[in-house]
Amino acid sequence: MTNEEEENKKKDEEKKKLDQLNGFQGEKLQKPELTPEQQEERLLISGMLFKQTEQFTEEELKRKRKRQKEIFESRIVELADGRQFTIKELHSLVVGIRQAYVSLFDNTTDFFSQVYRLCGIQGDPKKYTKPYKVSRIIRRIIYARFQVEVLPALEFFNPVVLGGFRRYKLSQYLNDEGKKKIIEFRKQAEEMMKTYPDLDWYRFEKAYCKKYDLPFHRSLFDTED
Repeated sequence: MTNEEEENKKKDEEKKKLDQLNGFQGEKLQKPELTPEQQEERLLISGMLFKQTEQFTEEELKRKRKRQKEIFESRIVELADGRQFTIKELHSLVVGIRQAYVSLFDNTTDFFSQVYRLCGIQGDPKKYTKPYKVSRIIRRIIYARFQVEVLPALEFFNPVVLGGFRRYKLSQYLNDEGKKKIIEFRKQAEEMMKTYPDLDWYRFEKAYCKKYDLPFHRSLFDTED
């Protein structure tokens, strides 16, 4: 065998070995064949894992939003006079967007007629425009009943404008729960006023403030007509 033939033989052997090696690697890298049942099972498992990941993410987001809300609502607001309350306490009764007007002291109630009777106010209690004293009475024996500092918040949303009046009713910035409370306080005041004789506002208010733990200052009305 000539040298040239030997070299060609070696090349052929090396080529066969290389082909065998490539064929072996190809077999190792080739994806195994899956039956239709196995393919369906794999898709099902993949879908379940993806769904679990989605649910976990949503739960995490819910917890995060809840925590952020708790932190915000726990913030303490301090008024200029030192009174404090939390955002959560305020949100339980007050809304920042003005609501449609709903009369909470309409003429079918006995509230104004009792106030006029006990205070000796002249005029028709059913007339829309009433003396300033009446608005002070409402603030004092009705709005002061809230345990949280609702009134300062209502005054902030509905400030006094040029001319010395408010554009809207304070109750328009109360939510439904706050409005229910106003009606409840009004009815309690009406029933108690009925038990006192004419021109006896002083005794009524003193007893009312004691019953509902409100501060009582006689001088509030001494200087008014």
